[in-house]
Amino acid sequence: MQENDRLKNITSALSMQTLFAGFTNEQLNNLLSDRRCLVKFFQQGQIVHIEGEPCQAAEIILNGEIAIERISEEGTLMLVARFGPGDILGGNLVFSSNSSFPMTITCRQNSTILALQNDLLLELMHNNKSVLLNFLRIISDNTSLLSGKIRQTINRTLRQRILDYIEIQINSQGSKTICLTMTKKELAEYIGVQRTSLSRELRKMKDDGLIDYDSETITRML
Repeated sequence: MQENDRLKNITSALSMQTLFAGFTNEQLNNLLSDRRCLVKFFQQGQIVHIEGEPCQAAEIILNGEIAIERISEEGTLMLVARFGPGDILGGNLVFSSNSSFPMTITCRQNSTILALQNDLLLELMHNNKSVLLNFLRIISDNTSLLSGKIRQTINRTLRQRILDYIEIQINSQGSKTICLTMTKKELAEYIGVQRTSLSRELRKMKDDGLIDYDSETITRML
């Protein structure tokens, strides 16, 4: 009974994925029964892939949260990106001539991932044009996200990176007072600095009249 309930939950999660829009329950169950399709379960804190590991499948996040992380030369943990339900890991690598993960991927929350081997994915895209279009759209969005993150961190001061983050959130939330969507520790990882460095710079920016902040919000003053 538990196995049947688990299968129903996975099928339900699959039906809500953009990649499989329009699939019937029968098609989804047939997909899950294919040996080239594997459901993986990860616990919070578990490493999903390590840097340099070969990418052998495109992996769809069904639930939970996955993080791409990198250790700088100074030993600082940098949070490059966070992904959740509907996002695809390895989509831009699985058909690449150099299909190795360039960064470590870890599990931030208990997560379920559906791994599709490249030959199965090709078969799905050949038989269903919407799968092809949705796949290309998802990995294009992911690539844009990572490219933006790289532009944000290269040759930019800590203050500029903080201001970039605030500006993005202002545009997203529609207010000069933004609600923090992550803890200060997570924000420091996202920006790529130590927590103490972030706190020190925030205090300087407040003293300079650029921002005001508390434990849950940041307000741009200028």
